[in-house]
Amino acid sequence: MSHEVCHALYLPHRLQDNGNNPAMKVLGHGNDYNSNILEYTETQRQSIVFVNNKIYQHKCLRINYTSYDCQQAQDTLNPQTHANAMVLSHKTVGDDGKTPFPYWFCRIIGIFHAMIQHIGPESKSPDPYLVEFLWV
Repeated sequence: MSHEVCHALYLPHRLQDNGNNPAMKVLGHGNDYNSNILEYTETQRQSIVFVNNKIYQHKCLRINYTSYDCQQAQDTLNPQTHANAMVLSHKTVGDDGKTPFPYWFCRIIGIFHAMIQHIGPESKSPDPYLVEFLWV
């Protein structure tokens, strides 16, 4: 993913235009979001600051990996053309006690990066850092 900043999205405008979208509650530090992986308190959500209230959108993501025959390869993910992806599930035992399917399938809606600053008592550094993420 490049680190160019020419496609900036200003979060207050984005939140105002898409306020009913559950994904926007995460960005807006809403209080209804519960991840099936981790649960975050309101204090933890409030300790994350998007520098300049902006996230930056990208058109594609290139992922380098090693194939089954130990060759280096690269995949390109593009929400406009190749939007489907598969990732390894974190679950080892399902809710019913059985072994769940080992993969999750998703459709990529957007590719982003942001400069994030972690503030508050759990912060390890006051410096902003780069976070790359997908909206699936």
